[in-house]
Amino acid sequence: ALPYRNPGTLLPYFERSSGKAYVRIRGGDVPDGGGGLRNPGIPFGTKARLILLLLSSLAIKEQSRVIRIDNSFRSFCKSCGVTLSGTNHKQMKEQLLRLSACSMYLSIENYTTAHVFQGHLFSEFSIQIPRDDRQQFLWNTEVKFSADFYESLQTNAVPLERDAILALKHSARAMDIYMWLASTLFRRKKRQLIRWTSLRYQFGDRRQDMNGFKRAFKAALVQALY
Repeated sequence: ALPYRNPGTLLPYFERSSGKAYVRIRGGDVPDGGGGLRNPGIPFGTKARLILLLLSSLAIKEQSRVIRIDNSFRSFCKSCGVTLSGTNHKQMKEQLLRLSACSMYLSIENYTTAHVFQGHLFSEFSIQIPRDDRQQFLWNTEVKFSADFYESLQTNAVPLERDAILALKHSARAMDIYMWLASTLFRRKKRQLIRWTSLRYQFGDRRQDMNGFKRAFKAALVQALY
């Protein structure tokens, strides 16, 4: 449910809804390296999704809020399927900063109950910001999910194929459609009619031209099903 493109710094939050699910994401503050704080913005795009999916899957697999990762940023990016160039390096670094600081409100209704998460994704993190951008950017060897987000992962996580996710890393919409299909097929046992308006709320913009959205959605759907 992250934005596909950079929403900029003027929007205080990003929100999406689909059926009985709703999510709202706010950007947070990180150290600026000079004793102050800066708001890097809301995480977006495929790289933010890859980072969050990898760490979430490790948390479920290891049944632990604390995830040990390589202390080399280059190795961590490689595990996300991203080859570091100058541009990729800066983009991954920025998405790590945005994810580390953002907060989320997520609600999912299920018949007579509703499951709600609200708070930061990570309760603890450590970031080294070199003075020289040419230096290797390091993230410490551990990250710790917040207790509430980890509980939400345990309650709502569904099986995903890592290779399928990496194959779709060029398209944020195709990644979202794949994850939506995996979740829907995993939970629902009966056929259900899904309207184009609902799909546009979830995978597009409600102000977007419907014909244009249909073309974009169908193209991404083909990639997700390939």
